[in-house]
Amino acid sequence: MGATTMDQKSLWAGDLIGSLHSTPGSAYKLVCYFTNWSQDRQEPGKFTPENIDPFLCSHLIYSFASIENNKVIIKDKSEVMLYQTINSLKTKNPKLKILLSIGGYLFGSKGFHPMVDSSTSRSEFINSVILFLRNHNFDGLDVSWIYPDQKENTHFTVLIHELAEAFQKDFTKSTKERLLLTAGVSAGRQMIDNSYQVEKLAKDLDFINLLSFDFHGSWEKPLITGHNSPLSKGWQDRGPSSYYNVEYAVGYWIHKGMPSEKVVMGIPTYGHSFTLASAETTVGAPASGPGAAGPITESSGFLAYYEVPGNPLYPQLPAMSG
Repeated sequence: MGATTMDQKSLWAGDLIGSLHSTPGSAYKLVCYFTNWSQDRQEPGKFTPENIDPFLCSHLIYSFASIENNKVIIKDKSEVMLYQTINSLKTKNPKLKILLSIGGYLFGSKGFHPMVDSSTSRSEFINSVILFLRNHNFDGLDVSWIYPDQKENTHFTVLIHELAEAFQKDFTKSTKERLLLTAGVSAGRQMIDNSYQVEKLAKDLDFINLLSFDFHGSWEKPLITGHNSPLSKGWQDRGPSSYYNVEYAVGYWIHKGMPSEKVVMGIPTYGHSFTLASAETTVGAPASGPGAAGPITESSGFLAYYEVPGNPLYPQLPAMSG
């Protein structure tokens, strides 16, 4: 399973991605991520908060904010306007919850250091988070630490616990609802084992956003074609690759102690492409490299949903290169 490249790829449906959860007796969740770089794309790939249907999703997650000197920071002043615009969607749909995501792939695991290394720096960060969320009218925080390693999983667990405690204390003295706390987490079995103390996290997180995609792509060796987000094990899957599917990932998180009602399954709205090495075109066919880059996302081996032939927007796109 390859490294998730959320910042590079804009996986979220134009750019929103669906993450779906529904079990009998639980509140329905359709969680959608909005990526703050999608506004910079050329048409028809350009996507802004004004393009979002406020009734499509139950939760929106704005990604990504960064950390500097133990504080949440705004790298670009234009983001303040984006915060206002995306949160204005709640005037049309008061039930909509909008969270801010911190981290992401490019920010990486190192971006959370040295903030997590001491109680003092964590406290400074948490106070900054609460002030930032309240000032900008967000309803919660999504922690997108991609990914804590085996040595860091205790730091991750402690950070989540202290955030949850602080959010509860803030709620007791606030006239507003309690801030929500979620995390974007890996769908890989080895990563789940190494990165997460699942039973402890289950007590503090409102839900997890399972990154159940990027199971296969042009980074694999030997290189063969494979589904980006297969629902179940394929005939060609052997050994560790038999874990690379949504069914296994969801089941494994539940097996490790995360309540099913807190598992939100990620659904990508993009695909991985391959350059075939022969005339064979089935799943598992040999490939020689990534497919040609799309004209909007400009990333080899990756196509946004609107770059795939057959999509209504496809005829409006500039010619593909390669």
